[in-house]
Amino acid sequence: MNEGAQNPTAIADELPAAQRHIIERPRLTKLLDEAEAQLILLVAPAGYGKTTLAREWLAQGGRTALWYRARTGTSGIAATARGLARAMSPVSSGAEKTVREFLVAHPEPEPEVLAQLVAQEMGAWPPHYWLVIDEYELLVGNEVSERFVEVLVKESGARVLV
Repeated sequence: MNEGAQNPTAIADELPAAQRHIIERPRLTKLLDEAEAQLILLVAPAGYGKTTLAREWLAQGGRTALWYRARTGTSGIAATARGLARAMSPVSSGAEKTVREFLVAHPEPEPEVLAQLVAQEMGAWPPHYWLVIDEYELLVGNEVSERFVEVLVKESGARVLV
């Protein structure tokens, strides 16, 4: 597995025993298997198991997850772009450096320009890779970060699970 890519099974193995017991959801994973969309959005209230479902599904069928988890207080475009570039490093080893250098030169970048730069740096998106944006709701409300993600997904061709 590429450095930086996360194996959902390995993540589950690191959890305490009480949190490792997962009730599988074959009906939901089958629906995800049948989806042909570039972008899949999992919507449910907090605590309903969206992240667990994502990990279960990604562990099946030879998928590789590139995981980005939004954090409270990091919804600005700079933090979002750096975090996503770091998560995508197995696909593009230069994206993180490119983002860092661009942000030094342009502290308040246009989201479209930054997203196109990252997409160009990435090149072709491998078909079995999925970019996972966990806790996306923490980015909602920051129009610049939302626009950055929107353009990045469109321009990169990345398969994305939110």
